[in-house]
Amino acid sequence: MAEIPQKLFYKIGEVCQYTDTQPYVLRFWESEFPALGTEKNRNGQRVYRRQDIDLILRIKRLLYEEEYSIAEARKRLEEDALSKLDEANGKGKAVTVPGRKTSAKSAKQEAAKQPAPMRTERKPELPPIPREEVEAAPAAPGTEEIVHRLDEANSLLQRTREALHAEERAREACRESKLAVAERIEALLERMKDRSS
Repeated sequence: MAEIPQKLFYKIGEVCQYTDTQPYVLRFWESEFPALGTEKNRNGQRVYRRQDIDLILRIKRLLYEEEYSIAEARKRLEEDALSKLDEANGKGKAVTVPGRKTSAKSAKQEAAKQPAPMRTERKPELPPIPREEVEAAPAAPGTEEIVHRLDEANSLLQRTREALHAEERAREACRESKLAVAERIEALLERMKDRSS
């Protein structure tokens, strides 16, 4: 595996070289892992950021070394993203809530007293964490790192939402095409019955 130089964007050929994967594998992973969202440059070519390369290497390790299934690897990445969000929110530190200040521990205790929400088939969408609240807090050691992780987590959350919506649209299109095929088959069967009788 080649050493990865520091660049703003990487082309798909470079990413394949640095991660020792094939382009078709990357495209498949993009369809299976919502967090792996690529952008396109002015020429319409796929471009990747350094964080995308790190994610590809993580996916590769989960699938090939730790022998996770795709679904298990996707779940593991989602859990990692949520734990990053918790970390970025200052686990155990003061958390700013509009109108009052409370600690993460007391916020969890308060949440535990509330009745558990009914489970629905679709998970509720999480709103992005307001960056202004983090920036307005007094600067503490590591604040810039927290803000950076918060941006990454919000970006990951947004890409996950977009991927879920795209997946729903694709499923709906697939259902419609299956119905159209079934209708054609029924029409053909009717014609065959009419001809035989």
